Amino acid sequence: MLMKMAEDIVISEKDATLRERWLLLNILQILIYLIFPPESLMFDWVFPGERNLAQLFFLHIAAVVWNAIFYLSLWYCAYKERGTALLSCNIALFPFQIAGLIVALIQMPEGLPSITWTLYLGSIALLLCQFLLSLRLRKINKILRSDAHQV
Repeated sequence: MLMKMAEDIVISEKDATLRERWLLLNILQILIYLIFPPESLMFDWVFPGERNLAQLFFLHIAAVVWNAIFYLSLWYCAYKERGTALLSCNIALFPFQIAGLIVALIQMPEGLPSITWTLYLGSIALLLCQFLLSLRLRKINKILRSDAHQV
């Protein structure tokens, strides 16, 4: 079954479902990162040392703002406008994101609550899912953009 998008571009139901899954996964990541941005804990191994509560709060807010800007930009460019440039950059950064999370996970001090470990492992799983869906979305967007230029 084919579905009609804006600008009279028709895509298959399978492609439309993939686009929706990509969007839902990114919304889920935004919500998780609002509560638990992994970057705020990765600062510990990039900039080791003691921090007071104000510094930790600032790092958390900075990470939340960064994630909000990044994922909103990614949504606009990759989903709404069906672009590939920012999506390709995001795909290229996935190995670094995964490596950062793994290094932070390895260097976490002992005695942390199990929820912290669960959130890190969940973040890695979400990133891997996002990577696979982003590869497929990029392929769909390239086809959609070439079809839009032919019309």
